[in-house]
Amino acid sequence: MRELANSVLREIATLLRHGLPTTTLHSPRLLWSRWAMVVALMFAGALTVNVVTERLGFARQMIYMGAASNGVGWRDWIMACLLAPVMEELIFRSGLRYALMAILTVWGVALLFAWNSAWRGPLLGVWVVLSVVALLPLLKRRRRKKLLPRIDRILVRHRVLWVHLSTVAFAAIHLFNWRGMSGLPVGAVALVMPQLLVGYGLAYLCIRMGLRWSMLAHAAFNGFALGLASLAE
Repeated sequence: MRELANSVLREIATLLRHGLPTTTLHSPRLLWSRWAMVVALMFAGALTVNVVTERLGFARQMIYMGAASNGVGWRDWIMACLLAPVMEELIFRSGLRYALMAILTVWGVALLFAWNSAWRGPLLGVWVVLSVVALLPLLKRRRRKKLLPRIDRILVRHRVLWVHLSTVAFAAIHLFNWRGMSGLPVGAVALVMPQLLVGYGLAYLCIRMGLRWSMLAHAAFNGFALGLASLAE
């Protein structure tokens, strides 16, 4: 058990410093044991950070946006254990492993940015033009076969950067779970540190094992957190 934990931690450290090649374990025993170890480390890290931030009083300075809900219902379980893991992994992690998903992720983020901008009209026009120019080469099979491997090589070469950017973005999205009593969500930065740690674990699982394994780990983590919340009611 200790050897497995040390092996996982060494590989995660290597991923964050130098990157890891896209690999897939084929042994079911290795898959489940490594997956379970990563999930356990995610739980331990998130709980430790939660205790520290609670002791430092950050939660008392913030308002959790779900605090007014009437307990944990079936909609919360569907959102936390099904919808959120699938959607968030597709958005934040799929581009770490698949070139086409990386293109679609950038395309979707650009659309959201243009839609929420004060210059919505002009930016949407630019987005449409760039989308047509960028997607036209992908329509032809011969060009697609040449282009996607090039993007794969870029992803592998700059994988460390992509891992950090996607994980920070994943944690930043969860800032919307909190609202500062003074109007400034400064304390919320500390309160999403668990998501930052979990994001790195999920990035490792996606690259090392595959996207479905990171989705499964995401669902397990959310289910564990929701179960604790329901017990605390």
